[in-house]
Amino acid sequence: MDNSRSYLTTLWRRKWIILITALVTGAIVAVGTMQMRPTYTATVLLRLLPYGFDSVDYTQLQYSSRLANSYIEVSESLPVKSAVQERLGISELPEYQLRVINNTDLMELSVTAHDPTLAREVANTLAEVLVDQDQTSYESVGRLAESILEQELVALEAELQQLDAEYRNLIAQVPVPTERIAQLSREIDEKERVYDRVLDTYTQARVSQTLQSNVIMIVQPATTPNEPSGPNLLMNVLIGAGAGLIGGMALAFIFELTDDKLYTSKQAEEVTNLTVIGKIPRIGRSDRNALVNGYSIHSEAFRHLRTQIFSMARNEDLRTVLVTSAEPEAGKSTVVANLGYSIAQSGRDVLVIDADLRRPKLHHILNVPNTVGLAEVLSGVVPVDDAIVETDVPHLFVLPSGRTDDNPAELLSRGPMEPLLADLRNRYSMILVDSPPFLAVADAAILAPLVDGVVLVLMLTASTKDAVIDAREQLTNINARLAGIVVNRADEDRGYRKYRYDYRPTTERAGGTSAIKEVDS
Repeated sequence: MDNSRSYLTTLWRRKWIILITALVTGAIVAVGTMQMRPTYTATVLLRLLPYGFDSVDYTQLQYSSRLANSYIEVSESLPVKSAVQERLGISELPEYQLRVINNTDLMELSVTAHDPTLAREVANTLAEVLVDQDQTSYESVGRLAESILEQELVALEAELQQLDAEYRNLIAQVPVPTERIAQLSREIDEKERVYDRVLDTYTQARVSQTLQSNVIMIVQPATTPNEPSGPNLLMNVLIGAGAGLIGGMALAFIFELTDDKLYTSKQAEEVTNLTVIGKIPRIGRSDRNALVNGYSIHSEAFRHLRTQIFSMARNEDLRTVLVTSAEPEAGKSTVVANLGYSIAQSGRDVLVIDADLRRPKLHHILNVPNTVGLAEVLSGVVPVDDAIVETDVPHLFVLPSGRTDDNPAELLSRGPMEPLLADLRNRYSMILVDSPPFLAVADAAILAPLVDGVVLVLMLTASTKDAVIDAREQLTNINARLAGIVVNRADEDRGYRKYRYDYRPTTERAGGTSAIKEVDS
């Protein structure tokens, strides 16, 4: 069951490859079909008349079947083909087929050619050759049998005439030789019986010859076809699309085997051996630099993540959390800002630190100035209290990045980052640290051992397995405490889409009492 579900998930994920392959293949077949010359099919209807059976039984059915197969083989023989070519004066015959019509004693001879007239002439001529050959083969044997029987009848008639003459002569004698007459009478009776039997055989032979010479007959000759029989555009396109569909499915599995990206939360857990503590649905690129709507599905996802963080904070003394990713563009800054916003909504003081001194984004998302910040604090230019900015959101504070340093890794390693975090840890309920991608630069590796926990952010359909595994292994090697993973674009996972909910106050829809209502989406 799990394997079947996995296969279906793969096919659904690669549905565009399958669909495009099927459409392209169907289109190619359609173009090729339209460029083909039309063909016309002429048909002759033949009938088999098996002889020698008084009733229909299994023996007759067997004989009829063998007879039909014999005619099919004969129709494809060289003598028949040569005879048709000679009668029509052509060097090559078009395609033709002789087949039995099921549950009847009829046969259908179909000839397909590009010229409708040629198709008709070949069909009729081929049927005539089959009938003529059938009559010729039986007439020669029948004539020989008739000739032998006729000679035997003539001899018997001569013998009877001779015996009759002798009988008349004996009757005329005086005294009458009664004993010889009786003997002669018996001989005449015997000869007459023999004559009758030979005569019956002769009669049956003539009837049999007539029947055998008409075993196959033409019921309906072919006419000139008015409409082309092929190529069948619709059928060819359907076959082509079907082949493309199968090919597309094969391509889908090939791409799946060679694709290193992560597509489900389960895959993320398997490759990292970490628990998914947050699933964030896709946030539009234009909305990444803003906080999510308070009643949106995204906001609810961050509330779930907040609950997970709070749970770990109670059980494992988690107060400072570093949020990083294996690769760029995984959406970690958006996660930090909105997680901080969600924690602040719970009434707890939360400090968000932008430790990405190379490409800072938090000041854009939280709409605060970035004149001074972490870089100046670590350099000793300004005290930390002067660099922390209070946002428009109650309980949410930001320590922006400050100036962009030429060598942030050196600044983070030499600066008083560890005592700074220890001091701030006692002043805020939660501290979230946004760092550069782990594999891109060394900044996150410097900060990871200094915090209580590290959250690894990845993006489905974008983050790769190898990169996430490398980041997880390197974090383990520097003794970082891994708290879990947050999955962005979680709605790419069909399992997530099946159970997601959209939360809105009913007053937005009906003007009723403010309440939260679950809506299956």
